[in-house]
Amino acid sequence: MEYYNNILAVESMWLVENGIMKYEYYKKMSLRKQIHVLRRGCNSTPALVEYDSIPERFRMKIIEVLGCDPYTAVKENRIADMIENSTEASMFFDSFLTADGKHLPLEKRREYYANAIVLNAVHAFESQHKAQRASIGGRKARVIDFALDSIARLDRNRCFHDFGF
Repeated sequence: MEYYNNILAVESMWLVENGIMKYEYYKKMSLRKQIHVLRRGCNSTPALVEYDSIPERFRMKIIEVLGCDPYTAVKENRIADMIENSTEASMFFDSFLTADGKHLPLEKRREYYANAIVLNAVHAFESQHKAQRASIGGRKARVIDFALDSIARLDRNRCFHDFGF
């Protein structure tokens, strides 16, 4: 599941591999225009199908396989996927001295570093969607609300584990 041109999309082969529909049935539905194919598949690019165009019986199977609503599953991952290590932030907090000339405690350095990389991910997300938002007349508040909601859903233990803490 991913967003393609701001439309929730499902990889066609994911549908087949997870037993949601047979490949022949997928081909017939796409030829008859019963499902909307957003992107045709080619060499190493999978075909994408618009989630909302998939018939209800198949959407129920998708929810069964995922264990949650696809919109929720993708929403949680958009900010988490953009989190990257930052050597600049790490070096800054390692060399930072308090007013009395002491280094920050290790736990505080970890906390501040985690906050910094999450904020960097939010900034990257906002920058990426700035032009698109301007072209469709979207409000900045909606992006910030989405980012805040995504941050609230982040698993802090997973973030620390993924980045070597």
